Amino acid sequence: MTIDSNKVLVTANQEEVFRFIKDSNNLIHLLPQDKISDFKATENECSFKVQGGIIISLIQDGEDGHDKIFMKSGEKSPFG
Repeated sequence: MTIDSNKVLVTANQEEVFRFIKDSNNLIHLLPQDKISDFKATENECSFKVQGGIIISLIQDGEDGHDKIFMKSGEKSPFG
């Protein structure tokens, strides 16, 4: 699946962007709203249904400095 979206300019610094993305509740703002439903999140994990009925579940699995957040599939996700 390929997800295309509009490009935007972010005026926040790298640390502010990292803090925003690190909170999984904010990931809904980065997903195409017309292609997802049933978004649920806590600070460290989220799940949502994509077109076609597949549920994607993501759990934070560490970070590397202020530029990488590692995610792994949750138990509801079809990816291993």
